[in-house]
Amino acid sequence: MNESTDAADESVSLSRAVKILGVCVRTVRREIDRRRLAAFRVGRNLRIKMRELRRYLQSNFVIQNPDGTLKLQGTSYFMFFV
Repeated sequence: MNESTDAADESVSLSRAVKILGVCVRTVRREIDRRRLAAFRVGRNLRIKMRELRRYLQSNFVIQNPDGTLKLQGTSYFMFFV
């Protein structure tokens, strides 16, 4: 595997996903329950693959700025490079 494949297969915790998405825990759990965001369990903990976060973000974006920052509808700017 190459580095980009390894990075896409990397999974993050629920709390890290919340920071990346810029939303609250409840919103992420709701999106998982509605099957809009795929997650899996490791023991009692939820994990989300970076690939899935990128897919989710891309499907919900309104604007991508030239500097790589993205704006979600109704939220402030945050950094996430796709």
